[in-house]
Amino acid sequence: MKKPISLLIAVFILLGVFAGCTVESSETTSAPSLRTQAPTTEMPTKSPTENPTDTPTESSTENPTDTPTESSTEIPMETPTETPTENPTDTPTESSTEIPMETPTEFAMEDLIAGNVKNGDSPEQIEAAFGRPDSENIYQEGATGYDVLEYFYPDGNEFVFIKDLNAEDFTIRSVKIVTSNVATARGLKVGSTQDDVIESFRNDRTDAKILYAAEIREIGKNQKLIIPPRGVISEEHDGEGRTVIAYDVPIDPYNPDEIGEYMYQKHGSIWFVIQDGAVVEYGWFVGAMAE
Repeated sequence: MKKPISLLIAVFILLGVFAGCTVESSETTSAPSLRTQAPTTEMPTKSPTENPTDTPTESSTENPTDTPTESSTEIPMETPTETPTENPTDTPTESSTEIPMETPTEFAMEDLIAGNVKNGDSPEQIEAAFGRPDSENIYQEGATGYDVLEYFYPDGNEFVFIKDLNAEDFTIRSVKIVTSNVATARGLKVGSTQDDVIESFRNDRTDAKILYAAEIREIGKNQKLIIPPRGVISEEHDGEGRTVIAYDVPIDPYNPDEIGEYMYQKHGSIWFVIQDGAVVEYGWFVGAMAE
């Protein structure tokens, strides 16, 4: 009976020891769980409250507000205001006013104008502009067989019309103007100066009497053939010391083989009679220089 009792006592002792170990082990495992909770409750509470609040508040408040305000007000306000105002205004104004004043052109058929009268007008159109003539004359031209009609006005102006063999109506062939109220296409009129006339047309002045010419040929001693288009100055041998400035242009281009006989082809011509440095008469003509 003693052995079984001792064995039971030994079993109880072992169970007590085992139970003690179990209590210690449970204490041991519960301790680290308390330690792991401590850092999780303290660390996340402090870090999001202190750090993110300070850092973004300063950077977002100071930097973006100052920088764009200064750059947007200084740069675009100064640059575009000065540039377009100075440059484009000066350049085109000077070039557009100088060129046409310094390059007069040579005489052309479009210059055949006297007041409201132009090349190709009929007698009716002349009467509408100047009234009925003081007298008129009609005859047949011997060299050509053309009918010629002349209008004479009391102030000295004259108009000549022609009707060729194939025409039904008269058209103007020449005018003579002595009054100061009738101007040419370039504004020249009785009373204009000799310089006014010369400066209104092309002027190469290759010779004292040649303002310009298509060609100049030497045909003899002190003789020259001046081929139109041309502008020439000559003296009128009437004893009054008058000078004539004349311009001629062919209506059709010359035949190179017949250029020496240019006077037999049709031309447009205008002339200005100068006395004492001023225009006292001018006129124009359409037709052949010689028949």
